[in-house]
Amino acid sequence: MESIINKLTEIESAASAIAEHAELQKSGLDKEYEEKRKQFDLELEQKPRLSFRRSGNLWKQIPSLF
Repeated sequence: MESIINKLTEIESAASAIAEHAELQKSGLDKEYEEKRKQFDLELEQKPRLSFRRSGNLWKQIPSLF
């Protein structure tokens, strides 16, 4: 009976260690993806501005369409 309890204790300890490791990995990935998302949003925000600057002359050439 005691060997069963010891084995269950081992299994519980291993499971806890695995869960803790997974949580640490998840936290690291969350930070990484948050930074990538921020960078993507910043790049996306800048692209239209650059496009409008480049196409500004085109808008001036065809005002009757707008």
